[in-house]
Amino acid sequence: MNKTVYTNIFGTFMLKGDKVIAKKLFKNLTDRKNKLKYEKEYLKKSVEKADSDFVFPKDKTFNELFYKFNMDKTKKDLIKSVRTDNLINQAINNIDDLNRVINLLSKRLREWYSLYFPELDLKIDDNEAYAKIVSTKKRTTLEKEFGVRTIGSDLSTEDVNQMKSLAKEISNLIKLREEEKNYIEEIMSYHCPNLMEVATTTIAAELIEHAHTLENLAEMTSSTIQLLGAEKALFRHLKNKRARCPKHGIIINHPFVGTAKHKDKGKAARHLASAISIATKVDFFHEGTLDNKQGKLLVAKLKKQLNIK
Repeated sequence: MNKTVYTNIFGTFMLKGDKVIAKKLFKNLTDRKNKLKYEKEYLKKSVEKADSDFVFPKDKTFNELFYKFNMDKTKKDLIKSVRTDNLINQAINNIDDLNRVINLLSKRLREWYSLYFPELDLKIDDNEAYAKIVSTKKRTTLEKEFGVRTIGSDLSTEDVNQMKSLAKEISNLIKLREEEKNYIEEIMSYHCPNLMEVATTTIAAELIEHAHTLENLAEMTSSTIQLLGAEKALFRHLKNKRARCPKHGIIINHPFVGTAKHKDKGKAARHLASAISIATKVDFFHEGTLDNKQGKLLVAKLKKQLNIK
């Protein structure tokens, strides 16, 4: 009966039929890197190497070792599984959450402060500016600046301080949102600089988040990228042909598409999606040093195609 040598996750074994006649058990996963050394020692003794689909004989004595090594390997794989894509996804989702919270709290602040100084709501549209004014200025000062005599109620200092406290928290959240945007820009500048150059930082991050990874985005066709984020409208069109087929998804927020004339938005979206597809492939499949030169060339080409100065 021929002897064979076989290596699995916890050791190298010399087998004769379905019996283990010699073995070298690994102490840990690091020790497993020396498996070729142990295999060569056995192969010198006129032993054949088992095929990759070889079924290891069932032996309950190895069950505990098998469980231990698989647990260790799983833990190490989980530690190594976190990639830059995961960080980008979490950051862009955090920005979306912050936007919702800021808008919700700003609405509450406007309603609340309007009991005290209702005229400010009509004068200031920007939520950031509104929160800053509420947290830093007195009502008498605002009356002088806007030249009005308020019809708001005379509330106690304690009541007004609660409004100011909310305004300060909104300002802090807005500051946190800006920090998150800067973080995304920094992390994407070396992860996918060409995609960021073509699609802008926020849209590039949203595309990666929608595709889950840069790899998935790189493998998509430009027509798929064009409609990312418009899946509901697309499925509605496929189900009911009377519903219009969408021309764009996430990329509608890009300046080249957003500022285009209504009849040219579809054309702008197609050209932009094509450029994004190329930029993504350059970033993912690049070799050597990665920079944004190709992205700049694509932007220049886009401007020429869309007649943008």
